Amino acid sequence: MKSQYEIKHPLHLSTMIGMSAYLVGQLLLIYSTFTRNGFNPLFYFVVILLVFSLTITVYLILRRLAKPSEIRMLEKTMNVRGHEVHAKNVDCIMIDGYFQPVVGIRPKGRKIVPVQFTFSFHVSGNDDEAMKALKGWAEQNKIQIYNRKFLRWI
Repeated sequence: MKSQYEIKHPLHLSTMIGMSAYLVGQLLLIYSTFTRNGFNPLFYFVVILLVFSLTITVYLILRRLAKPSEIRMLEKTMNVRGHEVHAKNVDCIMIDGYFQPVVGIRPKGRKIVPVQFTFSFHVSGNDDEAMKALKGWAEQNKIQIYNRKFLRWI
């Protein structure tokens, strides 16, 4: 069984849809505020929020389009994007979704899965094989696997 697979950052579709709706709302607020009152402190505050939201949306898109990185599963450790994770430091592995599942490796003592340990397998025909290898690694190291949504950083 292969122990090295390509991974990508997950597609944060719900976050991008929410940010897009927020951007549209902010643009409407900027337009109505500017046409009624001209430039005022609220106008500048809304523009700052708009730029921040646009930056997050562009960041998510660019990160998803980035070149795939890799995950290596060894006997007692796992190397995810250059970050080594020891099996004894892993609290659980969570899988969110079915068709293109997002995997999160939650370290012990953490409530939210860190960005570097959140990924989806790169679709190249071997994502089922990669998921089986991940589940086998978890079973071998006695790590719980949960199929549910989980908190993660952007």
